[in-house]
Amino acid sequence: MPTSRNDELESIEWKEFKLTDLFDYERGARLTKAHRIAGDIPLLTAGEFNQGVKEFISNEEQKIFSNAITIDMFCNSFVHMREFCCDDNILVLNAKENLSKEILLFIASVINKDKNKFGYNKQYRQNSLEKHFIFLPSIAPQNPHFSLMEAFIISLKKEVLKNIILYRKYEQDSR
Repeated sequence: MPTSRNDELESIEWKEFKLTDLFDYERGARLTKAHRIAGDIPLLTAGEFNQGVKEFISNEEQKIFSNAITIDMFCNSFVHMREFCCDDNILVLNAKENLSKEILLFIASVINKDKNKFGYNKQYRQNSLEKHFIFLPSIAPQNPHFSLMEAFIISLKKEVLKNIILYRKYEQDSR
């Protein structure tokens, strides 16, 4: 019987899933710095800082996305629930079925494990995505165990929140 979150993940069967079987995808559109108009919509570009947000724009021709996983040319993967737009170095993954933020966070974390395979010399592009397989907990040969992924992330969030509260209490008591 599993006694911890990690034991539960280790005790379940993991299967390989092709990302394009789970997600539809689009590529962002090229937008040079000279053509950017300041605004309030996050513009994602390649980079691991600030979840890829470079600046905020209002360019009307840019497509607006939300509730998606993004992968940049270095295989940095992030979840963006609110509206955003992105340049052509970003692939936007839209789930083929309704997935919660927690499930998307789990999958983005798994995608990030492959970052070491990509860089300036070997960039993550559409053909990389179309060949990309990831291992996920499985409940059937063709079905990821989404409820387990969601429960795992929720339990992590609760643990982090509990630790923050304990730390704040400790800080207050130390004064």
